[in-house]
Amino acid sequence: MKNTPGAVDVRSTWKPAGEPEVQVRLNRERAADCGLSAGEIARTLRAAVTGEVVGKMEARGEDMDIRVRLDQSDLSEITAVRQIAVSNALGQSFPLHRLADIELGRGPTVINHQNKQRLITISANIKDRPLGDVTADIDAGIAELHMPEGYRVEYFGSRQDMEESFRDLIAVLILSVVLVYMILAILYESFLTPVLRLMSLPCGMIGALWALYLTGNTFNLMSLIGLVMLDGLAAKSGTLLIDYTNTLQKRGLSLREALIEAGTTRLRPITMTALTMIAGVTPTALALAAGSELRQSMAIALIGGLVTSTLLTPLVVPVTYTFVDDIRKMTKNRKMSYKKEPARRT
Repeated sequence: MKNTPGAVDVRSTWKPAGEPEVQVRLNRERAADCGLSAGEIARTLRAAVTGEVVGKMEARGEDMDIRVRLDQSDLSEITAVRQIAVSNALGQSFPLHRLADIELGRGPTVINHQNKQRLITISANIKDRPLGDVTADIDAGIAELHMPEGYRVEYFGSRQDMEESFRDLIAVLILSVVLVYMILAILYESFLTPVLRLMSLPCGMIGALWALYLTGNTFNLMSLIGLVMLDGLAAKSGTLLIDYTNTLQKRGLSLREALIEAGTTRLRPITMTALTMIAGVTPTALALAAGSELRQSMAIALIGGLVTSTLLTPLVVPVTYTFVDDIRKMTKNRKMSYKKEPARRT
């Protein structure tokens, strides 16, 4: 992490030099031969070192625990710890050094846990680079490491928040598209016509992604919010064209004539509406005020999406409409030919 550009103030909760301690490593085979389990040995050591509460006494009007333990002066040397007696169920006593390997060592001053597992936290701040780029470089470095068995790497903090926010916003984007499709399917009483309106969204996303790329902005949380907003803003062009085309067809015009007339009539209001919205978010895209850099990518995504949707929707929607109409006619003709086919004798 220290070698990753953009990561500053790198800190770790693990300290190589800990406090001196007496380390007891149980030999399970020898303990089993003596009729002792790891739990029995641990309880005896705990009682000898920290003591056990065997009752209560009243002193100065307060109840105080009565704790029984070995005299601490008897545990000042490692040789005394080796001689701690551990008794089994038969009453036989064995010195601790027969059951375990005892030696002096150093241990951590603090042991952190997460979900009942030991945890070492390595943290850093981000400077002059996006969070996604920094974590991508860290992932590449971690992939080159050979992790011992039982170790794993998990992200917390800003990286975890970003991943959760991305999942939630993507779910919101999908849900918004589905709900709009359902509403349009009810309004138009058709399952194919709402697809024409949804063609405006890819036209807008093309421009949004290109605008982010050309301006050097990343696809981050704010730009994803811009795409969710673009679902409603960019699709208005397709809605206007489809609605007016259906109105002209009801007046007796053919599909081709209705599409040409609708495109000619609705082009001006579509362009004026898009220019108005682009002008409204331009100050945010320029990021002239202090702290406005956070919302800059959202405004840039909106501007790019509105530009391409305004240019492409009047072309893509009519072409798609003709394909949908051809599919309807083909389906209708097949049904009619099937009904007219005489029944065969058997």
